[in-house]
Amino acid sequence: MGRAITIMGKGGSGKTTVSALLGTALAERGRKTLLIDASLGLRGLDLPLGLENEIFNHLADVLLDRCAPEEAILAVPACEGLFLLPAAQAKFPLDVSSISMKILVRHLRADYDFILIDAADGVERGFSMSAAGAEEAVLVLAADRASVRAATRFSALLREEGIHEQMLFFNRLEAESIGGPDMEEARELLGGPVIGAAAEEPLLARAVNRGTIYEGENREWMEPFRRAAGRLMGEEIPPEKPPERKGLRHWHSLLWKP
Repeated sequence: MGRAITIMGKGGSGKTTVSALLGTALAERGRKTLLIDASLGLRGLDLPLGLENEIFNHLADVLLDRCAPEEAILAVPACEGLFLLPAAQAKFPLDVSSISMKILVRHLRADYDFILIDAADGVERGFSMSAAGAEEAVLVLAADRASVRAATRFSALLREEGIHEQMLFFNRLEAESIGGPDMEEARELLGGPVIGAAAEEPLLARAVNRGTIYEGENREWMEPFRRAAGRLMGEEIPPEKPPERKGLRHWHSLLWKP
């Protein structure tokens, strides 16, 4: 049976990007990985994967028995072993059950090594859908107080759902803060192990917006996610250190590249 992990964080934390790149890193290591977009009526995980024009069926169709899971799940052409079950894009809330979601995830665990659920925003109905069927969680946060407070709330709610295995991924940090006291203080407060930390990366943000995260040979932004994937798989990997400062040549390319 595969592992089902829900990925949660405050809006703006970059949890969808973390879901996409962590799933990519697991697939690169030979683990068959399914990404589930659990947003109710407002999908977003298809965009960084470049699949926005490929969607016909979606998660709600599966949960409402309109189609089989295999009819909605898409393979990511640019990444062998990575698959997406997209969310709907709907004007009104969809009447779907978290019990149906739990049954679906348990069924799919037989076919995948990892299932990563990109959680819906908020702590109401979307939270129950996003936690259903998961046995582990990754909390995505920055080292600011608002992000830590949101993660603390998510952590408590997850425990009420019986999800006690919780890990931390620090995202969109200033490079100098990686491994610093703010990050350590947040880790001590939340109590979970840190599986990764990624600095704010303008080139990654551009690739996510354009759906081109798989293009280009030098994708330095993948390294924190590859390390996180290794930790999820039980590898002993040293803690993150602040990356070296980028030189003038790098920033010049950002300013002048079309």
